[in-house]
Amino acid sequence: MSINSITTSLSPIHPLKGEFDVEKAEASSSTAIDTENVLVKGKLMEEFLSAVSSVAIHASNRLGIIEKLKENPTSIEMLSSELNLSAKHLSRTLAVLGKLKLVEVKGEQYELTELGSRLDFYSKGEREAIYHGALWIELCTASDVLTGEHPLIEKVAALLHDGRIGHEEKQLYDLATNYLWSRIIYFAVELNLADRIASGTRSTDSLANSLHLDEGALRILLELLQEKGIIYEEGSMWNLTERGQELRISKPGSLAHHIIFDDTKRWECLGLIDESIRCGAIPFEEKYGELFEYLKENPSESKKFDLAMDTITTLESAELLKSGVFDGASEIVEIGGGRGLFLSSIMEKYPDMKGVLFDLPSVANHENVLLELSEENFRDRVSIVGGSFFEFVPKSCGMYCMKRVLHDWDDDHVVSIFKQIEKNMLPGAKIAIIEPLLSEGDERITPELIDFYMMPLLEGRERSMSEMERLLNAAGFELTGKQIVGSFLSILVAEKK
Repeated sequence: MSINSITTSLSPIHPLKGEFDVEKAEASSSTAIDTENVLVKGKLMEEFLSAVSSVAIHASNRLGIIEKLKENPTSIEMLSSELNLSAKHLSRTLAVLGKLKLVEVKGEQYELTELGSRLDFYSKGEREAIYHGALWIELCTASDVLTGEHPLIEKVAALLHDGRIGHEEKQLYDLATNYLWSRIIYFAVELNLADRIASGTRSTDSLANSLHLDEGALRILLELLQEKGIIYEEGSMWNLTERGQELRISKPGSLAHHIIFDDTKRWECLGLIDESIRCGAIPFEEKYGELFEYLKENPSESKKFDLAMDTITTLESAELLKSGVFDGASEIVEIGGGRGLFLSSIMEKYPDMKGVLFDLPSVANHENVLLELSEENFRDRVSIVGGSFFEFVPKSCGMYCMKRVLHDWDDDHVVSIFKQIEKNMLPGAKIAIIEPLLSEGDERITPELIDFYMMPLLEGRERSMSEMERLLNAAGFELTGKQIVGSFLSILVAEKK
């Protein structure tokens, strides 16, 4: 069986044990920042995130947003009223559609672009299931697609290679089916295919035997991964490309650790995003509780989260350190610094600087933080402090740094964090805020995708620079510096008024 000989009938799904070993992954983690493959990793990360664009299209069709915009240009207020949607969450949805060039805003009126108007046409009839995301909930795990008499992977491959798709429809069709490619990458990590191939299990039959999977179904998955440039077949043996190396769980800082965190729970909640757009519901909290409480109560999930954040840090650190934002600071207090990977990279670049790692006691403990922060070269320079930033932060005359922290919280909580810093900072201290700020007036789409992805998971959201400045002002700060770093991160520097 191969991509060229697939059928689309379905059969019952049987359970398959997952292959991800979080203990092994944690043991392999390292503070090393590999800058040579940042572009490779970044591109693969963008492709994985592209599933979010599919979600926005599917939800907009299911909720009638596209159909309503087809009738007349309209405002968010009118659209939310007529469709009974949350205006705030509708705005976040339209922001993604805008970046995808499906809608445009003129004054306060939203209307479909020429490309967006074609989406309404293709969402009808036999294409309805595709443009409404009907397959989403069936693609949670590898076992969902690779088992049964007629495994679902056959239908996935058929959709991705539909020969009836003309040139005019292809751009929209690709956007609507991006989630299939994203999930194929996830399945590769879930099954630990990259490490298996790297360790010598390289033929289709040997991989199938080691995974207890049907050889024909697995071959379809392998051929799809080859199409994405992750592996290639030479003779009868599979080999990893440079992109494929980033899916190795055993590789420190690989993208695999971030991908595996996007597990079945988060995938399931993205499939329930309609409720978020309708009434502001947070499906993850309704099913599992508040995200950080859930992580605290589930150590294995917390370890996966830490490794996912470490992966993001390895992707971002080099550019952030080049920015010069930390030049001249006597001390860095990293608030919400997790295991300390970013702080350790700052300490390595600035040998005379002192550092404070501050996070919840369950996170900022000597058993959890990276070994390098306890080694002799950092021991006299770094303090590890546990606590809640809603109750206090360490006093400092240096620079308070928060990287990807504030987007986890609503506006009131963000102001509360700022006020704790304002209360405890000593003369001369500053704040450095590192966030994927919403891109006002430029072509970057990643912040909007991240914002939309977060909607069904937690209360927080991404913000624009003007929104962040307003929150800083409310806590007694003024914005004194700003800089865009890389493809989507921004650094804001603030001081007391």
